[in-house]
Amino acid sequence: YTLHYPGGVAHHLLRRQWLLELARRKDWPDFTQVYQAGSPPDLISLRCDAARDPLLRTSMVVAPYFLWSSAPANDQACNAMARVYLAQGQITTSELWHRLQQMYEASAFSAALRFASFLPPPQSGQLAQTVTTPATWISQQIQQYGTGNWPAGQAHLLVLALLRLAAIHPADAARFVQTLDVLDSADKSLLLYNAAYHATLSFRSESGHWYAQAYAADPQFHPRPRLLA
Repeated sequence: YTLHYPGGVAHHLLRRQWLLELARRKDWPDFTQVYQAGSPPDLISLRCDAARDPLLRTSMVVAPYFLWSSAPANDQACNAMARVYLAQGQITTSELWHRLQQMYEASAFSAALRFASFLPPPQSGQLAQTVTTPATWISQQIQQYGTGNWPAGQAHLLVLALLRLAAIHPADAARFVQTLDVLDSADKSLLLYNAAYHATLSFRSESGHWYAQAYAADPQFHPRPRLLA
């Protein structure tokens, strides 16, 4: 079919589905041949598959982290690609923290937990607690570190735990944010916007107050448009 009809929508869709199947099989020689036979696919999952294809990896023109951070949080192909580059040290720990924050904001917790092993040892064993028991974990850390100076890794985990808490108990998240000096103004704004957004979804009257607090915490912070719905 593709020989007789090399253009058009049908050819494009057939080629895309075949590439997805070849990537699922990890049949990289055939994947490479089909991928190189046409223009780069517009599907980001396939671009991530190409980035983990040993035969195409050296021709990448986009940084692995940029590709990963542009994908939906639950994209299996891009997450698989990220694990390859994390193992090779081509995605930094700082970039991993930032991507985990994106995943938590998207409620992609199961996907996020699969990256725990790439965090430094003190934090890798605690990531699951920020999902399952965030309030308890935060209280335990406050008992150990107080509300001010925390180790950098624990401060990153704190933001993740508060994002999780904002989604399930926004009032508790907002209360913690107001008492924790370890958070900078941008983090406070981010967390309060998330608490306000989730409170709005459940028609809580406090949401307007938390939106105002979020803006006051850092007027220069620009939340994602979804949080302002």
